[in-house]
Order: sequence, then structure tokens, then C-alpha cells
Amino acid sequence: TITVRGNDEIAPRTIVNSLTLETGKLFRRSDVLQSQRNLYESNLFRQAVVQVPPQADSVKDVIISVTEAPLHEARFGGGFNTIDFFQVDGRFTHYNVLGGGRRLDVTGAVGNLLAGSLSGRGIFRRLGEADPDQVDRAYFLPTWNVSADFKQPAFLQRPENALSVGGFAHRRSAAQVFIDRGYGGNLVYTRNLAERAQASAGYRFELTRVEANDVYFCVNFGVCDDPTVTLLRRT
Repeated sequence: TITVRGNDEIAPRTIVNSLTLETGKLFRRSDVLQSQRNLYESNLFRQAVVQVPPQADSVKDVIISVTEAPLHEARFGGGFNTIDFFQVDGRFTHYNVLGGGRRLDVTGAVGNLLAGSLSGRGIFRRLGEADPDQVDRAYFLPTWNVSADFKQPAFLQRPENALSVGGFAHRRSAAQVFIDRGYGGNLVYTRNLAERAQASAGYRFELTRVEANDVYFCVNFGVCDDPTVTLLRRT
């Protein structure tokens, strides 16, 4: 038998799904260690102990004792440098969204803040030409990136499987050089093949559009003829 103790918000089924120990299965110490490792790596618990009280019989009763950790985490930061002006970024993680130990990570960052006011002042670089009026105002707009990832542990009710799906978008720029916009998504399947050995298969889809002068494409892509440059400017 497998008995779960100490859980409050986490369902016992979620804990059992993380275990490589199974009722009716041959008892192995390696499964005990892997099960404990799985519980800690879920970030759902401050403490997770797999106990097997001494028993005369060869049939083992396993006790899983856990102490739950906070299920939400948020971080926020900011700063500045002489190239990208002011930036802020943040991250939010929900370790048990929709139950079942499913994890949601959302991250984002915004930069190039106050570029219009600080360009060429004090320690900050000047964007583009000496005359600010000759700089395309699009280069003064904020740059940003955002992403969200959702992870399903114990995919297909097997603790060795995990499935992740995510999406992302961005706007990047370098003054008077390029503006890069894009968005997309990814799908990743991961399987534990052995202790500390994993294999993953993933697919990533992305659409981007680059706005830049002909010199940018000629130098970075090695393409200098107008018809090809026109194609590269498309999404």
C-alpha cells in the first residue's frame, strides 16, 4: 500500500502520479530515490520523505510524508544601462494550476523606456544620427518580449512522461539598423529513460518580420539584390 500524509491543497492522486513506486510492483530502492526526486522537482513541497517502516513480511507499506510549499511565486525587477535605457521585467509561476501539479510560467520584459527623453543625455548613447529629428520615431518605442509555458507532468498517467506547450512574442530593435517583430509557439515531449537521463522531442513554430535597410540584409544575410531583399522583408 501507498499512504500519503501531510498534504492539504495538493490532491493525493497528484502525489501518487509522481511516484515510480506502484502498488503490486517489485520494490526497488532506485524507485524510492526517483520518486523522492520527482516530488522535490515538482516544486510543490518543501519536504518530501518516502518512508518504509520495518516489516517482517516481504510486502512493503510505503508512507509518503510531505510538507507543501507555496504554490505561487512572483518576481519583479528593473534597471538601466547606457544602451537600452530603462528596463523592467517580471516572472509569475503557478505550480499547481488546474490541479494535478500542472505548472504555468509567465515571463515578460519591457526595455528602451524613456529613450526619447534620454537619448544623448548624460551617460546614455544617442540613437542614430546626431540630429534626433533624422531618427525614425519607431526606434524610440519600447522593446519587449513575453512568453508563457504550460507543463503537464505525469503525461498519460506515467511519471516518466511530461508534455509542455508554450507561446511567445517579441519586438526588438537597434537604432537605425533594424526592427524585429515575431511570435510563435512550441511543443515539447520529455521522457525519463533512466536515472538522470532524459530524451526530448520538440517542435517550434515562429513567424518574424524584419524592417531594415538594404545594407542590413547584405551584411547579415549575404543577400544584396533587391528582389531577394524584398522577400526577406516579408513575414
